[in-house]
Amino acid sequence: MQARGRFSADRDGGVFFAVFVGLVGLQLALALAVPAAWPLVWRLVLHAAVALLLLGCGLAWRRREHAARMQADARLKQQEAARRQLLDATSEGLCGVDLQGRCVFANRAALAMLGLTDEAALIGQPLAAQIQPGAPDDAPLARAGRGARGWRGGGEVLQRADGSLFAVDAQVHPLLRGGQPQGAIVGFTDITERLHLQAELRQGESRLAKLVEAVMDGVVCTDDRESIVLFNPAAERLFGVNAVDAVGTPLARFIPKDDHYEQHVATALSHGVGLHELQGRRADGTLFPIEATVSRLSMGQGVLTTLVLRDVTERYAVRLERQAREALELSHRAKTDFLSRISHELRTPLNAVLGFSQLLRMDTEEPLGQRQRAWVGHVEEAGNHLLALVNDVLDLSRAEAGHMSLALSTVAVGPVVEESLALVSRMAAAAGITMESLQPGEAGGRAATARVLADRVRLKQVLVNLLSNAIKYNRPQGTVMVDWDLRGKTCRLRIADTGPGMSAQALEHLFEPFNRLGAEASKVEGTGIGLVLSRRLIELMGGELRIDSRVGVGTVATVTLEGSDLEPDPLPEPTTPSRHSALDGMLKVLYAEDNEVNVELLRQVASFRPAVELSVASSGGAALDMARRDPPDLMLVDMHLGDMSGLELATALRADPVTAGIPLVALSADAQPEQIDRALALGFEDYLTKPVEFRRLLRVFDASLGG
Repeated sequence: MQARGRFSADRDGGVFFAVFVGLVGLQLALALAVPAAWPLVWRLVLHAAVALLLLGCGLAWRRREHAARMQADARLKQQEAARRQLLDATSEGLCGVDLQGRCVFANRAALAMLGLTDEAALIGQPLAAQIQPGAPDDAPLARAGRGARGWRGGGEVLQRADGSLFAVDAQVHPLLRGGQPQGAIVGFTDITERLHLQAELRQGESRLAKLVEAVMDGVVCTDDRESIVLFNPAAERLFGVNAVDAVGTPLARFIPKDDHYEQHVATALSHGVGLHELQGRRADGTLFPIEATVSRLSMGQGVLTTLVLRDVTERYAVRLERQAREALELSHRAKTDFLSRISHELRTPLNAVLGFSQLLRMDTEEPLGQRQRAWVGHVEEAGNHLLALVNDVLDLSRAEAGHMSLALSTVAVGPVVEESLALVSRMAAAAGITMESLQPGEAGGRAATARVLADRVRLKQVLVNLLSNAIKYNRPQGTVMVDWDLRGKTCRLRIADTGPGMSAQALEHLFEPFNRLGAEASKVEGTGIGLVLSRRLIELMGGELRIDSRVGVGTVATVTLEGSDLEPDPLPEPTTPSRHSALDGMLKVLYAEDNEVNVELLRQVASFRPAVELSVASSGGAALDMARRDPPDLMLVDMHLGDMSGLELATALRADPVTAGIPLVALSADAQPEQIDRALALGFEDYLTKPVEFRRLLRVFDASLGG
């Protein structure tokens, strides 16, 4: 602006000087041209006119020049305002410097970054000293304007007016005229936020890297050529390969390319999502199952695929074990169901065989002769043997499948031994075997009152089986010895016989089901599963059954059970003897049974109770209709009717208010504990299994009549 003022003043002075010279020259020309004879007045008038004419032309020319100058000044101001607007509109800080590095202008962005409100604080001042104090003279900003070369740098630190520092990306653009520097433009951009974001990004990347390294699952990343670009420490442990050796190698090195690979990995890599079960290969070549989660991410250089891998060997082992267990349970269940059906099919005819055999022996109107009674006795004996076989097979099946439930309680050893001896006494007498037992008074000490933790019924079953074997496989006029003692917290019960004994080779096969060790060729009856069942029952009670034998000396069976310091549970009350005479009142009994033989057998048993009025329904639907029309005092229900099961019939009876209170007793050849439990849970008062024990059935009638 000052230069432009000086230029205007010089131009005005030149104009006035030219006018003055022109006037003088014109006056001289007139003086020479006008004749001397003219009067002085006319000469003066002429000179004055010429002077006025020249003066008027000068003034006109001056006005025109002034107008042109004003227009030029206005255009210049507009251009400067436009340039200032342009400079202020940019977000980059811009400052102009002269050849000495002094600031000649600064835009609004530069002032804002430097914490200034007016460029007057910078104009005429060395720019580098103001915005980068302490910088050496050869620093890029200090040299700005003095050279003909530009400069660009990042990470420069500038100082604000309040003394705070901030980082910038800076650059210097030289201003040249004729190849010579005339100054420079200094530009800078605040990068504080960018540096902060970069620091946060680096921190996030560091956290992500630490997370990838710390994660328990193997993380493997591949590029679009399936080449490994990342291999975390968990993957190193998973495959037994260092990351340095793994990166850059193909993924197929660790996940073999087989049919499984094409089915899962190729699909996963193409689609990028999903959970897949694959096969991994360790450094030693062994294959193992892995579970892979696959994800894909499009990057600028291509597609990055990430596989999160987990060794599922243990899970597979558990799965295989579960499948094996389920298969075993299915096999046991199928075997149990098969045995249950076989048991039902065998018990039904046995019910008739044993039932009518008992009726023949009990018939007083037409008693059997001695020969016929012997024949019936053989029939009963064979039927009971077959029934025992069926019971043992079912018990063994349930014990092996783990479906046998035992009621463990404190049991006194002495009474159980005495009861077991009483049950086999007739067998021993018939075989001429002497039974010897250590009496409680002879045991002395704690053994006299020995108690064990066991299921009383099953313990007696085991003892009866062991005693029966000791009698059957003894020598003529032999002896069976029973004793027991306490050793610490355990009770050891021994049953010794004086039989021929067994060899060590025979003992190895002693607990094989249905293996009678050659005794099947003798006259001794047996099934070959009694010992197997006995050992399993003792094991279920937490004890041990051991058999020792010496050829020519005899055999010793030892049962070891955990002792108990508690009082034994009270024995069940003895049942009331069966009454075979007529009782007061009538008992209406409805029997739901679809087997005519079983119906006839029950009619004969009911005939021992004249007060029983028996009605029969041959199907579940008929039983339901009869019960609704005339509710009985007692219903006997078979579990397998033609049109429905006994459980379904019981459910229908309980749902009807008319029949809901009828007492129900199950009478079935299905002796499975699960079936019995379901029946009792539905409200059955008792569950009698076929072959029917007459005395137990008569006690049911007696209890109902007494009620």
